[in-house]
Amino acid sequence: MLIPATSPVLADASLLNSQVGVTDVASAYGNSNLDIRTIIARIIVIALEFLGVIFLGLTIFAGFRYMTAAGNEEQTKKAVSQIKDSVIGLIIVLTSWVLTTYILKVLKVAI
Repeated sequence: MLIPATSPVLADASLLNSQVGVTDVASAYGNSNLDIRTIIARIIVIALEFLGVIFLGLTIFAGFRYMTAAGNEEQTKKAVSQIKDSVIGLIIVLTSWVLTTYILKVLKVAI
């Protein structure tokens, strides 16, 4: 009994080639890496940067209120309280950003 030699089975590449536009969308944003972990990490970092900008703006605004209080004790107390709160918030956001950046770098090395 003769068994004919068979050629190896090749995977159908038509499914991969049919995904038109996926890499075009990613390349429009400057990156062709569509890994969900990378996308989530970028969203977290962008959110933390946005919060940092908000707390920095609150700190500057509170400093402006303090400087324009003109000796009014009630406005000065409110401004000092707002400065303390915004600096604490800024420290929390910056610490979160540093930890997130460090963890993402460690995870990237581990992959």
